[in-house]
Amino acid sequence: MSRHPMVITAYDPVWPEAFAVEAARIAAVCPVGTAVEHIGSTAVPGLAAKPVLDVLVGVAALEPEGAACVRALVANGYRYKPDFEAAMPDRRYLTRSTADGVRIANVHLVRRGDPMWRQTLAFRDALRQDPALRAGYEAAKRAALAAAPEDVHRYNDAKAPFIARALEALGVAPPRPEQR
Repeated sequence: MSRHPMVITAYDPVWPEAFAVEAARIAAVCPVGTAVEHIGSTAVPGLAAKPVLDVLVGVAALEPEGAACVRALVANGYRYKPDFEAAMPDRRYLTRSTADGVRIANVHLVRRGDPMWRQTLAFRDALRQDPALRAGYEAAKRAALAAAPEDVHRYNDAKAPFIARALEALGVAPPRPEQR
């Protein structure tokens, strides 16, 4: 399987503005009542990140609202990746890239209030509020990148124990292995 080397860059204050544009793009085509949240490291001021926006889209139900949102996003330039549903059947995953193939956004569409929704937002909020947690996570990300510079799945697996411990400390159930 071909992989591209990943990079982690210093926090860029343009990321919230880029997210606002992406969120407006998503909200304009998805059903009324769709929630759009900035997640991942680009959503945490001061945290180094892979320079790709992570977007959590919350719908009332995967059918029909989620399916309608996926169709609308695909019609507006997003690429739907249904193969990821084998591991995570409660999530729809899409990406958006520039014309020359540079990834702009990863979109994770879930039912509002489901475990992935709650855990992802709890972890983001804790990282925003706790400098020690943020520093620890950045160290875990850099170690994961050093161990797997071209394999995003191994990179994510290497970060997973840190995230699980943080969620446990927050009183939020850690993600199931298939949610990583």
